[in-house]
Amino acid sequence: MFRGTNIDCRLTDQYKCGQTTCPPPRRAFDARSNERGFTVIEVVVALAIFALSLTVLFSTIADALSNTASAEALSRAGILAQSVLNRVGRDITIQKGIV
Repeated sequence: MFRGTNIDCRLTDQYKCGQTTCPPPRRAFDARSNERGFTVIEVVVALAIFALSLTVLFSTIADALSNTASAEALSRAGILAQSVLNRVGRDITIQKGIV
C-alpha cells in the first residue's frame, strides 16, 4: 500500500513494471509548477513569422514563373528571327537597293 494511504500499490502501473516498492503519491496539478509550455503570445509571434515567410516564398515563386514565361517568349522570338534570317538568300531573293 502507499505510505499512509489505503491504496494498494499493486493496482498501479509501477508495480506491474516490476517495482516492488510503492511510488510516492502524485501531487495535484499546480499552475505555478515548473511545467514548461508555450504562451499565447509566443504562438502568435511564431504564426506571424510563418505567415510572413510563406508570403515571401509564394511571391518569389510567382516572380520565377513570370520570368520563365518571359524567357520562353523571348526564346521563341529569337528562334523565329533566326529562321527568317536563314531564309534570306534561299527563299527570299535579295535585290539590290531594296531594304
